[in-house]
Amino acid sequence: MIISSIGGLIAFFTGESAEETAEAIEGVSRSVIHQHEESGEFAMICAVALGLVAIVGLIVMNRRPALSLRVAWFALVVSLVSFVSLAYTGYTGGQVRHTEVYPAAQP
Repeated sequence: MIISSIGGLIAFFTGESAEETAEAIEGVSRSVIHQHEESGEFAMICAVALGLVAIVGLIVMNRRPALSLRVAWFALVVSLVSFVSLAYTGYTGGQVRHTEVYPAAQP
């Protein structure tokens, strides 16, 4: 979970240069790029939260084993929210460039 959180941060921070590149491509909708950017921001927050919960889980597991199950359930919920937000961000990213699949993404 910690590694995937770091990967989410890397993907988010490389997105700005990718946005500039995509905007220069003819046929790419700025509104679809904006939607992808907005979902990416939320997904990054979810990924960071997941990494923090995982770190807390590691600490709790070693220091207060009685709380481990509660932290594990919380981590499961956060990981599911993170997964859905990252999957949706990937979906909107596909709409940015694959206009042949998503005709609504045409400018």
